[in-house]
Amino acid sequence: NDIKQGEGVQVDTDGGRYEGDWVNGMRHGQGSYLMSDKSLYEGHWENDMYHEQGSLWHCSGIVRVCPWVKGEPFSHPVGFIFQCKRSIRMDHGRPVSICVTVVGKDGKTFEGE
Repeated sequence: NDIKQGEGVQVDTDGGRYEGDWVNGMRHGQGSYLMSDKSLYEGHWENDMYHEQGSLWHCSGIVRVCPWVKGEPFSHPVGFIFQCKRSIRMDHGRPVSICVTVVGKDGKTFEGE
């Protein structure tokens, strides 16, 4: 029987790596998933999807901490953290103005506030 049950690790063909709880072959319970682009989700899973409280550290440096329902954010995130030369924390409900430059894979840039 190859159905995963209990604690375990799975490495995907694209290099993604899940480590955590399994129920009936699905990620279910506490676990972390390091994606091939180096984004990371840590938190609760249900039926192979992000569910309840969890944190997603995107490879761009943006961190999303919020409840999840069936793989989707349930509400606005509690806050964002941008990783740059100097760490900036933005809390929900507090106005902030920042200027950013986004560089695409093709090298093109976009600037905004």
